[in-house]
Amino acid sequence: MRFSENTADLELSLISLDKIQEYFNLPNQEALKLNDTELIDPSWPARGHIKFVNFSNKYRADSSYVIKNLSLEIMPRETVGIVGKSGSGKTSIFFSLLRLFEYSEGSIFIDDINIKNVGLHDLRSKITLITKDPILLG
Repeated sequence: MRFSENTADLELSLISLDKIQEYFNLPNQEALKLNDTELIDPSWPARGHIKFVNFSNKYRADSSYVIKNLSLEIMPRETVGIVGKSGSGKTSIFFSLLRLFEYSEGSIFIDDINIKNVGLHDLRSKITLITKDPILLG
């Protein structure tokens, strides 16, 4: 019995090391910052109007789409719930808003500004994601 527990612990440790190596090989986030071609007003986003236009995304170039041809408009001050089965793309929509991975096709606009033209620091400092983590609900 003890041998199988040690084997399981070793396997988890090796998986953790593999994940750490994968994170080290991610592209430098500052390299993805672009040139900040649009000067962002410090009050942006003032309204909170979000628009996805023919948006498609995949985690890697050689993988299948996790979101395909999404067109969605969320009006200012509108409350929206995104529901779906596990693996349906709910989290990927939020990751796309934060540009945690660069998207393949289409556009995302927040208050009429294409977020591809916003520096990562500016974008991520203006958006907050509250997950369904039960610790936050306590």
